[in-house]
Amino acid sequence: MNRKIPVIASVFTVIWVVFWALFAGVSGASGGFSGIVKNLPNMAPWILPMMALFIARKYPMAGGILFLGFAVFSALFFHTTESLLTFAIITGPALISSILFFIVALGKNKSRLRKS
Repeated sequence: MNRKIPVIASVFTVIWVVFWALFAGVSGASGGFSGIVKNLPNMAPWILPMMALFIARKYPMAGGILFLGFAVFSALFFHTTESLLTFAIITGPALISSILFFIVALGKNKSRLRKS
């Protein structure tokens, strides 16, 4: 398996999660720094994808399933299937993360079979 794929999957997921966490933290803030601090609870939901990333680094198949679940949840909750652009921005990154971690998991399984 190419050793770059797990790194690409992790970096892509971190960029995606950090972007949306910062966006959630700043979007409703007003009144300078104190407004941002008061709006920090909006960042809390983005802790779950970050925890899924830590799981995915150790168990890529489980991480792929978690990110796939997140993609399905976001598609259903935010109705992103109504617009291709909305789907690409909101659901797409979770779907891409899940596919990347599935590729990592399949690569690990193939390398285990070769050793046997």
